[in-house]
Amino acid sequence: MVITAPLTSVNHLRNLVHNIKVIQPKKILVPEVRRASVAIILRVRLEQDDQPISHKDVKELLFDKKLQKGRVEVFYIQRSIRAGDRWSGQVAFPGGKHEPTDKDDLATAVREVHEEVGIDLNASEYAHIGELDDREVTSRFGTKLLMILSTQVFLQLSTRDNGIQADSSEVAQGIWYDFDKLKKHHSSSKWVPHNISVYQALKPRPPRGKVASAPSFPLVEDLFEFVFGRMKFSSIPLDSVGSSQPVSHPATLWGLTLGITSELWDMAHPPSLVPRVPLYYPLPRYDYPEVNLLIRLFCKPNPDRKPSNSVVNRRTWDRYFLVLKFGFILVLVNRSLVAIWLMRLLYNYYIKNKV
Repeated sequence: MVITAPLTSVNHLRNLVHNIKVIQPKKILVPEVRRASVAIILRVRLEQDDQPISHKDVKELLFDKKLQKGRVEVFYIQRSIRAGDRWSGQVAFPGGKHEPTDKDDLATAVREVHEEVGIDLNASEYAHIGELDDREVTSRFGTKLLMILSTQVFLQLSTRDNGIQADSSEVAQGIWYDFDKLKKHHSSSKWVPHNISVYQALKPRPPRGKVASAPSFPLVEDLFEFVFGRMKFSSIPLDSVGSSQPVSHPATLWGLTLGITSELWDMAHPPSLVPRVPLYYPLPRYDYPEVNLLIRLFCKPNPDRKPSNSVVNRRTWDRYFLVLKFGFILVLVNRSLVAIWLMRLLYNYYIKNKV
């Protein structure tokens, strides 16, 4: 049953469960590409003084009147802070790559969550709700398909805080974040840019957990940043205001994890009330207006979003990368012309003063 009003925290959860169960997720099957799975774990949080409540199934939890004033929380992890690790400090859902011993995507998610944070999703205290659309994980400029990511959604059937046993080599902290706090970011004016230099984006990535050993060239990096600028991704800071526990390190939700969160948030609404502006703007912006103008003209994001459309025609990145290449060429030509003009001015000034 879809709830249209009022959209309280628990009603958002009811809509989410309904939409996940009735809308078929998009599966991407590419046999030669490795798969990976992440787990979204949701729970309902009561006030600290309230006694924990357990439920036998999802339906009993969703329609428990004692939970109507509860807050729905979503679980994130922050990767360990390590110098030289390009994944250092990044916010993610727990998960990892498929292993030959895993029966399916669900088994991969369950195993990885237990290894990373010690939560047993096979326990009766957790219910598997379903899954979101598969996602293609590519290199930063889309030149290579790295893996297919499956997203499994779970609901904790009790309101108690079970704690986590994090693998400190991989996980710095777990963050239970108030799901409803995300709604204030449904405005482009609320987006916080997460900046990455084009040079850093082009550098090859080491495997997750490995420290980069390639030599650094600050002069080359400065030159790249001067010519091509920086990539600007939309992001959401996860502060302690929206978290059940203090956030010990600055944590920012962006990239693939924010994209998945945006789909999750959309699915928590009835089709007629899907927010006009998504949490996540998928196309990164750049420092230079020429590139942004071309992207705006030729690469508008796909407006179709679930659950407004049960089948979303995913926008391909081919046009975006073609426009991006042309934009970078335009930037390079423009900067070169400016440099030639300045050199000509200096030369004329030198000749004039010499005479």
